[in-house]
Amino acid sequence: MTASRSPVVHMTRQLRYEDDRLRSAAAECLDHALDREIRNSAVLIKPNFISRQNAFLSCTHPGLIEAVCAHFSGLGNNVLVGDSPAFGSARNVASALDLPERLTPYGARIVELKAGKQAARRTTEGPALAQIPENVELVVNLPKLKAHKQMGISGATKNLFGLVPGARKAVAHVRYGQSHQAFARMLLDLLPDYPESVSLLDGIRAMEKSGPTDGEPRDCGILAASRDPLALDTAVYLALGLTRKDVPLWQAASERELPGTEPETIVYSGMKPQQLRTDFQMPECLSPVSFHPLRLAKSICKRGLARLRPAG
Repeated sequence: MTASRSPVVHMTRQLRYEDDRLRSAAAECLDHALDREIRNSAVLIKPNFISRQNAFLSCTHPGLIEAVCAHFSGLGNNVLVGDSPAFGSARNVASALDLPERLTPYGARIVELKAGKQAARRTTEGPALAQIPENVELVVNLPKLKAHKQMGISGATKNLFGLVPGARKAVAHVRYGQSHQAFARMLLDLLPDYPESVSLLDGIRAMEKSGPTDGEPRDCGILAASRDPLALDTAVYLALGLTRKDVPLWQAASERELPGTEPETIVYSGMKPQQLRTDFQMPECLSPVSFHPLRLAKSICKRGLARLRPAG
């Protein structure tokens, strides 16, 4: 995945999911963020499917997922919707969001992102990515804007971590969870490995105070997209009035002088962060990033048993 020297972020105000304008707003953001039209190909839409718990707030809202599926399906694309939660399955979370029924008109299939053969890695450390379904031309990253007890806030860059298979993701939490900065650096190390993608952030109704599953709703009215996940996150941080000391990932990316982390380098094709400024309550303090080993072992056992069950 490459980043532009002058990353473009398109931001707009969208107040509700149950709104006829949502589809046009999503298409507007994607059209401005993408430098070309994707037609008659395969597109993988990667929402945040963290858990069935509090799914309509903790996950990317099904209304936005449906809007994006409608957009790409309307361009003749084969649309897949997939994720790899650290605990549980993508299909299980999708069912909690009523997605199978909502996506039927667009022929969209829900898939599990699993480990598979990988191209040679370009980073020296970090977990390998899931196998992307064959012929996928573009990954559409749909992060949910929410507070995060371990990392302060979760946005586009953090959501791409979902392209790591679930068990490997849990192991990475154990391996790199000794500090928030170590975990942030691991997330940044993965950026060159990700496939071509565009990110469309669901900040219409965000989660504040706590997270990633147990926070409280906050209507922020933000819908924003970019080819550069770091630039998109920076724009959202500014809209929420955050500073680098509030967000370990932003601080770590700034220390590496990565493109997209300096506000003055970002080009806005729509509204600017100050026009979308909203109050947002971060977690009072950050917790350890690492998962408890017992929880990790339980997850691995469950996944092993699932693979042994006969299909159908």
